[in-house]
Amino acid sequence: MRTFKPNLSHRFVAYLMVLSILPLLGLGFASFEIARSALQTDAGRYLTQLVRERQRLLDLQTEQIESLIANISGVEAIISALTTPYAATDNYTRLATQARIGYILNGYQNTSGLVSIDIFSADGTHYHVGDTLDVGNVRSPILTELREAAARSERPVHWAGIIDNVNGNSHKKKVISAAKAITAIDKATLQQVHIAVLIVNYDADHLYDQFNPGSDAGIRLSIVDGMGRLVYDADQRRIGTAADNALVNLLAGDGGQTIGNFNGAPHLVRFMRSQPSGWLVVGAVPLALMEAQAAGIGKATALVGLACLVVVGLAALSYSRGVVDPIRRVTAQFQRLREGRNNLRSRLPAHGDDEIAELTRGLNAFLDGLEERERAEKRQKLLIDELNHRVKNTLAIVQAMAMQTFQYSDSLDDFQKGFIERLMALSKTHNLLTRNVWQDVNLHDVVLLELAPHGGARKDRFSVDGDDVSVSPKAAVTLGLAFHELATNAAKYGALSVPSGKVAVTWERKQSADRRLCLEWREMDGPPVETPHRQGFGSLLIECGLARELDGTVHLDFRRQGVRCVMELPLDRISTS
Repeated sequence: MRTFKPNLSHRFVAYLMVLSILPLLGLGFASFEIARSALQTDAGRYLTQLVRERQRLLDLQTEQIESLIANISGVEAIISALTTPYAATDNYTRLATQARIGYILNGYQNTSGLVSIDIFSADGTHYHVGDTLDVGNVRSPILTELREAAARSERPVHWAGIIDNVNGNSHKKKVISAAKAITAIDKATLQQVHIAVLIVNYDADHLYDQFNPGSDAGIRLSIVDGMGRLVYDADQRRIGTAADNALVNLLAGDGGQTIGNFNGAPHLVRFMRSQPSGWLVVGAVPLALMEAQAAGIGKATALVGLACLVVVGLAALSYSRGVVDPIRRVTAQFQRLREGRNNLRSRLPAHGDDEIAELTRGLNAFLDGLEERERAEKRQKLLIDELNHRVKNTLAIVQAMAMQTFQYSDSLDDFQKGFIERLMALSKTHNLLTRNVWQDVNLHDVVLLELAPHGGARKDRFSVDGDDVSVSPKAAVTLGLAFHELATNAAKYGALSVPSGKVAVTWERKQSADRRLCLEWREMDGPPVETPHRQGFGSLLIECGLARELDGTVHLDFRRQGVRCVMELPLDRISTS
């Protein structure tokens, strides 16, 4: 049997194979490590931007709630009501206080995601607005814990995290609760004392909808509150449960990046702490996902190298253009974002359906989110400013109505009836304005709205006719209250108090230099009219209120055959069109 002895040709072939295989193996290994490192670095940067975006969104949500709490706790009417003592048998003061505070709190219910607002005074009185009016089941242990935690808290607002709802009858059993201790100066000791606790409950499902990243496949986002509970998690069933202890132990400080187990698998973990609430926003991407992408790149590099050095060179050039350059553009975009030099309207081109194109589209989607959030913040500020202005105006009107009604009322029942009727008239006008998005409304609609309770649709008793005139929200509120007073007076003493009585309301534009609108209220076929011995609140509102608020003139004539009221108002004061 002949023994194989390698000759020079064999050695040369082997030498060429060694020279070819070893560099290719080294090249493949180096390409694998470089690709994995680059993907891990870029994934870490993208994860950081994503976590920072969610942290800013969480800050925006919590700051909105804290602003709401600050506005409520700073309302002087609430502080005055909480610090003014009254006898336990004084039902009028108790009901009036509850109505006043309830009305104030009701004005803040339009905050998106809000479940309820509760104020618990030191003497046990409970003021509530929210998803249910049934507040008979208050969980005392939770209330005590929130009250004590708010009193101890060094932050302006104590964020309790996701807990059981303090109101056991609420439709939302698990809520995100924030509490603030309301304090006042004790006049006897000149010490600051706690007079109540304000609790705002936020819907965890609404927060989930806000934070759900949707298309970010493989990336897991969570929010962990101060007690280690999940306020948000991609798996909605885990919200409200305790976070993984092994993960929580890794999250020390206000932020950082580490490698740790997340749901039993190694992940690249990035976390940041939200300053208003102290909660942690955690993002994680599986290492296996990045290694799989890198392994595919390494294999492709090795196969191309084994096929042909020329093909290797061409593939390397294609790889550089298709992978490295887009990654560099993404990296440069993130760098500009971090330095604040990026134009949010600029987008990177994304070609194909590979991972790099998906990463580029993800960055473009992230920029879309930033741009939309910037627009949303501007819209939110505008809406909050407008809301504050309208709330202040409405509160001033209600306060004036309450004071004047009380002054001209002969009894408590008379005050209660008159005040509630005027509030309902104001509410109806507000509903009409709300349907028109607080734009100008038709004067015809304002008049019919106030005549409706007295059968305003009956043409045999009412005649409403006039030019097509639109009035501003302020003018609509003032005119609505005036027509309410005229209709109420007519129903009590005038034409509407008898079946045969009639009312005619007409108006027309005066073609004069100062452009005025002339309105006339005229009652007919009613009982004989007697001039009142004293001026009531209704007459004061009509004669003085219109003149002061709309710069007009009013002539109220108590004729024996029927009341006649003529109003002349400047069109430029009652209409914006």
